[in-house]
Amino acid sequence: MSEDHIIIERLISKDKLALRDLMLQYQDYVYTILSAMLTKDEAMEASQDTFLKVYGKIDQFEKNAKLSTWIYKIAYRTGLDYLKKRRNYVNIEDMSYRELGSDSAEVSKHLENNDLRKSVQKLIKKLKKDEGLILRLFYLEELSIKEINQITEQSVSNIKIKLFRARKKLKELIENNNEYHLQEYIR
Repeated sequence: MSEDHIIIERLISKDKLALRDLMLQYQDYVYTILSAMLTKDEAMEASQDTFLKVYGKIDQFEKNAKLSTWIYKIAYRTGLDYLKKRRNYVNIEDMSYRELGSDSAEVSKHLENNDLRKSVQKLIKKLKKDEGLILRLFYLEELSIKEINQITEQSVSNIKIKLFRARKKLKELIENNNEYHLQEYIR
């Protein structure tokens, strides 16, 4: 029996420690989805709401489905609920990074990657929110088109089209950006 199935059985039996274990396992992924849609504070609150919904609806989980996809779908819908309440879209500026080692080359590389990531994130904000989210899910979360389909309930062809358009728009934004270090990554 897989680890997910064990947690599911514990959740069905209303084991509250199972909820903690589930949160520890999926909190980063849930927060990443929500932070692409909401402010930092909203994403934190929506993450908690997501796990409460998972706990409350665990008996509706189809056991042959993938638990992570089901959780991401609930997170996505929770994020949409928050957006409906607010009626506008704000993307977070902050990203958490792992602790750096003492090696100066590693620190330098990290700072360069950090600057690059921030620059690209600023440009992604200029995309339509659903295009930016699909880019993040596909490239940063490394989810498949099918998993994105299950989460967003958009058709596979629609996701592919949005992903294609988002990549094209992002490339144009990078080409038109004055920061030279971004332009060297698309050549």
